[in-house]
Amino acid sequence: MGLMKRLFMRPSVLIIPIGPIRLAFGLLWLLAIPSVTWLLHDLVLPIAVPNLPPDQGWFVALATTGMLICSLVIHTLAQGCMALLTHTPLPERIPIEFFGDAAQVWPASPGSGSDALIALTGPVSSGLLASLCAFSWNLQISPVVNAIAFMATVANSALAMINLIPGLPLDGGRMLRSVIWADFGAPLRAMRIARNAGIVLLLGLAAWGVILITLNARFSFETGSGTLLAAFLILIGLRHPSWNWDTTPEIPPRMALNWLVGIFIPATQLSVSLLMLPLVDGLYAPGPVVEVAPMVIVPQERRTPVSGQFLLTTVIAQTPITLGQWAYAKIEPAFTLVPPEQVVPLDTTPQQVMRRNVQMLEESEATAMVVGMRLAGFTADLTSSALEIVAIAPESPSIGLLQPGDALISVNGVATPRLDMLRTELAKYNKGDIVTLVIERAGVQQTVNATLMGPGEPGGPPRIGVNLQPLGLDVQLAFPVKIETKRIAGGPSAGLMFALSLYDLLTPEDLTHGQIIAGTGTIALDGTVGPIGGVAQKVAGAEWAGAHYFITPREHEAEARKVAKTITIIPVSNIQEAIAALRALPVKP
Repeated sequence: MGLMKRLFMRPSVLIIPIGPIRLAFGLLWLLAIPSVTWLLHDLVLPIAVPNLPPDQGWFVALATTGMLICSLVIHTLAQGCMALLTHTPLPERIPIEFFGDAAQVWPASPGSGSDALIALTGPVSSGLLASLCAFSWNLQISPVVNAIAFMATVANSALAMINLIPGLPLDGGRMLRSVIWADFGAPLRAMRIARNAGIVLLLGLAAWGVILITLNARFSFETGSGTLLAAFLILIGLRHPSWNWDTTPEIPPRMALNWLVGIFIPATQLSVSLLMLPLVDGLYAPGPVVEVAPMVIVPQERRTPVSGQFLLTTVIAQTPITLGQWAYAKIEPAFTLVPPEQVVPLDTTPQQVMRRNVQMLEESEATAMVVGMRLAGFTADLTSSALEIVAIAPESPSIGLLQPGDALISVNGVATPRLDMLRTELAKYNKGDIVTLVIERAGVQQTVNATLMGPGEPGGPPRIGVNLQPLGLDVQLAFPVKIETKRIAGGPSAGLMFALSLYDLLTPEDLTHGQIIAGTGTIALDGTVGPIGGVAQKVAGAEWAGAHYFITPREHEAEARKVAKTITIIPVSNIQEAIAALRALPVKP
């Protein structure tokens, strides 16, 4: 009991004075800092930044934790500066919680308007900091800086949104208190209502967390537990005593204007709160659209000018989602609600999905470099001895047949030394089909019969149910070429656009003709363009980016045309068809 009392009832164990502002950190931070760092390293970063070099993981996790604490400090300091500007007294010490400062400890301002302004300063400062971090991420300075900037962008955006929720101890509770104070002229009543709103918020989050856990859906336990954690953070924030508002003078309310504001502001806050409610659905949404040429690094003496742009389109696959995302998907065709198992299959983890996506991206880059250079008339080759099994899904039918460390040699007599070749071969079969695998274990080749599982993504091939990585992947090029992917998490669908851009940069002709050309599709060594997922989202993203044309695998032509509004669809079966179609485009004046 003594430890629990020190954790929850004595928050001020570290006081940091910054000018007249005194920030207080409690014992809970001694538990939070290592816990948050571990969660970032083991759970969050492998999903959010899957291409981060492994040797930099702990440094980025620790630096991100420090950045999050700095964000909370900046959030509170901004309010303190606004308090000084409005001649509002400061608390003796301002306790820093995991959402910022506890709003109820602040003394009353000279008036309700300045009180609301101070409260609003916190979310606004967090929003501005999120914008600054997003700008830094967009510069793509280095993998480490990019990872920290991305995480800080997400954290500060969440901090700004959360602090608009109308209930103490959040800043939104202070704004609600100020509105009620202005409406009724009674500050003590306003404080009680805002505190009761925080209690209702606490109980509501706890109840919703329990409901989510009992749904027994994909990630319902994780989502429900996160919701319960949010309720717990509200609880520890409410443990701080409120400023004694009995001594705060009442002010005459200006009823007409104040009632209008008193309805609009709480309604807006309540809407923001509801839109942030977590759900266990899945979602496909348009992702970043990135220009390809800056990512393709070739010797300057071999680089030819290009008048237009090739754009790479991506898809954001997310689960769980929020009520706001769910509602937007109901009115925006480019956002598609899907079962969460479609985003992360039942037999795998999000970390494994992202790791596989990174591996497929690396193979896609290597294949695209070879295809692009061969088409441009240069020698290039790609070899890989086999695919190594690094893990087996718990629900895979191949458990007991395959083991981590096995090398996959062939499927039904067809050699599959690369992931793209394996996907091409498996695409010939259906879920439940039995295929003959040749594997090598401890230097001895064996033959096993494996039952295929369903696809891990829409339009994808069936799966064996194992995680693979290339063994001995080797790219041999006539001269150095490199693809430095930026703002792309992974996946095989970038291959076609990488190959087209490299070919365009190495040849005298200008395939773009000054046009903005987006596209998607996997690429094989023979130039075959394979199917991908999320065509609807990629077409929408290309249109939003201002692209004039969209190149798609022929298998997705009907789907692409169905969602296209202003963009021209170019269906292709191989890269040779894509080049021929681009040569026929009109030159943009």
